Amino acid sequence: MKLHPKLIIIYLLAIATFSVAQTHDFKRYSIKSAIVEYKLSGNQTGTAITYFDNYGMEEATYELSVFDLFGERQETETVNYLQGYWQYNLDLKTNTGTKTKNTILESLVESSDGNLEQVGLEIFKSMGGKKVGTEEILGKPCDVWELASMGTKVWVWKNIPLKSETEMMGMEIIRSATSLQENIDIPLGKMEIPTGIEFKEIEINNLDKMMQGIEEE
Repeated sequence: MKLHPKLIIIYLLAIATFSVAQTHDFKRYSIKSAIVEYKLSGNQTGTAITYFDNYGMEEATYELSVFDLFGERQETETVNYLQGYWQYNLDLKTNTGTKTKNTILESLVESSDGNLEQVGLEIFKSMGGKKVGTEEILGKPCDVWELASMGTKVWVWKNIPLKSETEMMGMEIIRSATSLQENIDIPLGKMEIPTGIEFKEIEINNLDKMMQGIEEE
């Protein structure tokens, strides 16, 4: 069994909404570097660890998890790399991968006159998203944002998602930070994309088309 496309898009939207909210000098996050460890629970269990530098413009997330739905289990071991506008997804079990250019982010950078934070918030609000409160995660004061139509909540500190919850179609996926090391040197090689792997390019260049695809399923 493979993950339902809606779950993948919902998760990406939850994260990407705040990734877009960067400053004109291309800072995704408000701190230069960090290592964040996560626990996955609900229908997807396991662990994830994110390394980022250059204010989030270089990032790698290593995930080891099991997706369980109605007794069907899918084990995954993946790495997601972000290098500027390019995102690479590597399946460590098959040693195959895909790459995607985030042309949505690219167009926002070119058209926003540097006010990407406001643009990102307006996109989120137009989808029905709203701030519903504040809460501490690992001692950090987080803004809690909710997108009720997709059953998604995200806890954000300095633009970094420290927790996310998605409940939809009888499924629940929770990602909670268990450790945060900020402004730290990233171990060598953690964000380097492996050589010798052919990444298949996938084009995602229109937010409206993405949302339309969700609504039509």
